[in-house]
Amino acid sequence: MPEVPTLSESGLTGYESSTTFAMFAPAATPKDIIARLNRELIKVLAAADVKERLANQGIEPLGSSPEEFTAYSRRETQKWGKVIRERGIKVE
Repeated sequence: MPEVPTLSESGLTGYESSTTFAMFAPAATPKDIIARLNRELIKVLAAADVKERLANQGIEPLGSSPEEFTAYSRRETQKWGKVIRERGIKVE
């Protein structure tokens, strides 16, 4: 929706949010299998046709290592957990 201004364009600063899609495997999956799945997923995300299809949906594929995603996931859990606790958000 290019005609709708972003929060920052509307004068509201300090907001950040994104949507994440990730691939998960059972915790006991051997590290070599995880590494291979990650390599193959990175290849798929780098394919021109996949990048084009995702871009047409407004999705920017990043891809990362399992370690990078684990660190990202922990940061997001801490950030949003704090918001949930401070605001007293409950599941309804």
